[in-house]
Amino acid sequence: MKLLSIIIPVFNNEKYLSRCFDSILNQPNIEQIKIIAVNDGSTDGSLNILQDYKFRYPKYFEFISIENQGVSNARNVGISLVNTDFITFIDSDDWVSPTLYQYSLPFIEQSSYDFICYDFVEHWPSGETKHVSSLTRCERSRYYVANVVWNKIYRTQFWRQHEFKFMIGVRYEDVELIAQLCSKTQKIGHLNLANCVVNYDRCNPTSFMNTERDFESLEIVFKSLLRLHTETNDVHLLKFIATTYFFQMILFSGQPRTSWNIYRKYRVVFDRKNIESKFSRCILLIQLISADFLLLGILNLLKKLDINANKL
Repeated sequence: MKLLSIIIPVFNNEKYLSRCFDSILNQPNIEQIKIIAVNDGSTDGSLNILQDYKFRYPKYFEFISIENQGVSNARNVGISLVNTDFITFIDSDDWVSPTLYQYSLPFIEQSSYDFICYDFVEHWPSGETKHVSSLTRCERSRYYVANVVWNKIYRTQFWRQHEFKFMIGVRYEDVELIAQLCSKTQKIGHLNLANCVVNYDRCNPTSFMNTERDFESLEIVFKSLLRLHTETNDVHLLKFIATTYFFQMILFSGQPRTSWNIYRKYRVVFDRKNIESKFSRCILLIQLISADFLLLGILNLLKKLDINANKL
């Protein structure tokens, strides 16, 4: 019986597909796994590769082709095809460690967790690697789990009970989705094993993480999270929103005037009591002396020094 469905959106990634698929197909517990690849209107050789893997691995591999509508829609389509107890996601330019699912699948199966998180390793063009723990900043609250969907396994029942969906037509949809998940449960597990990781490729020049930041999408997701806070009235969620977006949308957006206008519009959200960072001391001083205008000068200085969130 298959226990885990792995949803993989595919768009013009022929160079990386075999590495991704083979890392899964070589898992010791492959009999428990089903790959669901969603071809999001690829125009390169990706379709040929998908057909080849379907031919060679019919027990473990299936794919569907759809018109190009973006990664969120592709993931939502993939979820609709799931008939297993658990769901996870992988991006087609990433790959997993040889025993990731051998250990992570029993970990969630034998627990009461609604979803679990595991570590990932960033691979940079310089050849440098960085191991990122799933527990990074989680001492603040559960909302600080990594805001990516691909270092987690989810119970299908939990997902469908709350009808989670990825936002269509925006970037940073993972941030909104993970906050939704965390708002519905405190049953979150962490598996911190060196041999259970996702390898996250930051070398692919076409990767979303290597493209320009989309300020409009940042604000759309920010507003969605504020609506979620209104529904939940969870102070931990509000602090997560204020802290995350003060850095992403205000200090390090690279757009001083736009950031200043957003800050003034949502001044109550970016209050010093909501920002969980050492930087809050700076905000404390500015706000205590009623000198918010100083922030615009700081933003312009950061812009002049070419310091923005792309480089964090």
